[in-house]
Amino acid sequence: MTINGQSGGDVVGVGGLMVADMKFVYRTDPDQMPVRRLIVQWGDNLAGYSPGMETTNSFADRRGLKENGNSACDASSFSTSPNACVDRPFAMSHTYTCPGPGFPACGPDGRPQGAALASGCWDANFARPGGGTGACVYIPRVHVKDNWGFCTGRCPNATSYITRADGEKCFDGTGLAGPGSLLNTNECGAAALSPPDGAWTYFQGRVIVGPP
Repeated sequence: MTINGQSGGDVVGVGGLMVADMKFVYRTDPDQMPVRRLIVQWGDNLAGYSPGMETTNSFADRRGLKENGNSACDASSFSTSPNACVDRPFAMSHTYTCPGPGFPACGPDGRPQGAALASGCWDANFARPGGGTGACVYIPRVHVKDNWGFCTGRCPNATSYITRADGEKCFDGTGLAGPGSLLNTNECGAAALSPPDGAWTYFQGRVIVGPP
């Protein structure tokens, strides 16, 4: 994922607002297509992107380009055919604002934690370009789920999860067994754990907007 062309680090805006351009690619196992759920959350408590219904959605892979610059959609298989593959990143834009102090304080690392992952936080120590301290901090995130129930993120096998051979992949097992069975565990639910665990891929840097 990139924000304004950056894959990490601080993406900084001043004056109370900033337009953020997000781009990302995703690909599924060829036998587990199509993508059924695609969610973008900007981390500022405003409406994100979550189109359609999971049962009827059918999104093509966004495979992008190969390292040599050639298209990753080459029609050598169904998963790379024109009907199932797009060689351009998924792209969206969003305008961030920062009204000033009042958000929950950022964690010691200058990033939102817990519930603030959805709404943003205030870093009182951030030195703004041009002078002054303090800024709003946001962490955008994306979620993609395939036709078999596997989704983005990191869900380690532990006592609260199904002990499976898939390592740390996130999986929705809803309806696979009777009530009370661990096989029914939904690791792809919207209630994500704090990073790095949970069913989301987070921007590796910070979106920072200084107040007006």
